[in-house]
Amino acid sequence: MSQAVRCFVKIKEGETLDNALIKLKNKVKKSGILIDYLSHTYARRPGVKKKEKSARAKIRQRIMNRRNNIYNEN
Repeated sequence: MSQAVRCFVKIKEGETLDNALIKLKNKVKKSGILIDYLSHTYARRPGVKKKEKSARAKIRQRIMNRRNNIYNEN
């Protein structure tokens, strides 16, 4: 499964390009894009894969529950 994620930062007046790159780097790190890419570049033991898959499923389920609660309230 591939995902496309957009990360961008706005450069404010007086802000240097270095500061903007640091902000972008932090956004990429928080979004997990790089982790997903790195996970496909090297082999892991089956137990490690299973734990990571379980953690992603829990996060996905939590997000879906939040979305359902928002839609059910309206």
